Amino acid sequence: MVTLDEIKIIVKLIEGELGKNAMRAMITVDFGGYFKVKGFRVQASQFKNEAGDPIWVTPPSYFSKGRYHPIFFSENKDWWKKLEQKILDAYQSASMERAIGEVKEDI
Repeated sequence: MVTLDEIKIIVKLIEGELGKNAMRAMITVDFGGYFKVKGFRVQASQFKNEAGDPIWVTPPSYFSKGRYHPIFFSENKDWWKKLEQKILDAYQSASMERAIGEVKEDI
């Protein structure tokens, strides 16, 4: 079994002005080199998550018959919350690295 510590989060930040594009990042979750799941999304939200940030994580899904159907699902809610937090931490880190890089370019 792959532990949360073995899971690697790969973040692709989405360009665009805040407020004009709800999508903030596309995420790939690498389960210890055994398999990868692409298509997790970090999106802006009008509601705050448990940490008080107006962003949320959605798993990959497909649209059929007028609704979205999840491709990835965890029956263990506690495990999902931990994975979700790991994704948000990786997103925050990537956002900070990009912001620092932009500041260095301006100097």
